[in-house]
Amino acid sequence: MENLDYSWYGLLIYGGREKEVVANIESELQKTNLQKKVKKLLFIPSVLKKGSLLPGYIFCYCNLDENLIQLIYRVPRVKNFLNHARNEKKLPEPLSPKATSEFLRLLEEYPNQAKEPNNTNFKLKDLVKVTRGNYIDCQGEVIEIDDKKKTLTITINFLGRLTPVKILVENCIKS
Repeated sequence: MENLDYSWYGLLIYGGREKEVVANIESELQKTNLQKKVKKLLFIPSVLKKGSLLPGYIFCYCNLDENLIQLIYRVPRVKNFLNHARNEKKLPEPLSPKATSEFLRLLEEYPNQAKEPNNTNFKLKDLVKVTRGNYIDCQGEVIEIDDKKKTLTITINFLGRLTPVKILVENCIKS
């Protein structure tokens, strides 16, 4: 059996779209069969950010290797790993024990608000079919997931134009 060594790493992303980037990384992991290398992808929700923790960071608990680095750098909006340049040959350094404990402590302080994102079965860019409601039998691509409201925003073809509509998660299935 393969022995995997996991550590925490920080990712800096463009535009503060942490939830979207996490969903895209999860999707790419599934496509490439590298899910076992990543145990957790977390970020500090904007309502919790304080002190030295800045917006636009994702924390990844993983067994990092060159394949995983390349996969993550291919995801849109990923700028870089902390203390690592895109074309650098050596692996990034894991987060320091102090930074790791500060991050985990902050998550523990707010257990109801700081959860792993995207707890639905849907991912960005999934194709879904509407099973109930005004848009029954319409199909579209997921462009936004709202876990709090349990809705998906999908694009459907309406009068020859792609139009975004919000649909309850319970009214959709994957196509």
